[in-house]
Amino acid sequence: MTMALQKSDLKSIRTRYEGAARSLAKYKHSAEQAARVVIHGMEATGTAFGLGIANGYYDGVEIVGMPIDLLVAGGATVGALTLSDDLAPHLQAVAIGATCSYAGTLGMSVGQKLRAKTEAAKRGDGGGGGSTVSPRDLADQVPNPKP
Repeated sequence: MTMALQKSDLKSIRTRYEGAARSLAKYKHSAEQAARVVIHGMEATGTAFGLGIANGYYDGVEIVGMPIDLLVAGGATVGALTLSDDLAPHLQAVAIGATCSYAGTLGMSVGQKLRAKTEAAKRGDGGGGGSTVSPRDLADQVPNPKP
């Protein structure tokens, strides 16, 4: 038994093949994009975690009076702007992680000082007669964040 293919059959097969190829390309692009997002997230998280360990172990790391977090963030940003385009997204992720590490440490320090002021105010021993202290006032009193 022979099967005769007509021109319309070949056109239908070609249309289905092209549709499948487009779908596959779309999924491949989505998978590559998802992988990039995961990789950059891990780079940022790993940077923040590593700097957190260093700051915790050494009770804050400073070089020339600057917190290491800000130095890493600045260096990575400069690198992202001046080095190859292939490295830029990875260096941006490192800069974001370092900035987040600094912000987390600073936030923790401000929160601890705010708690201490609030507790002192409740006890009446130096809290300004029960007045509350704004987070902005406390942030102005924090020269360098240390956990």
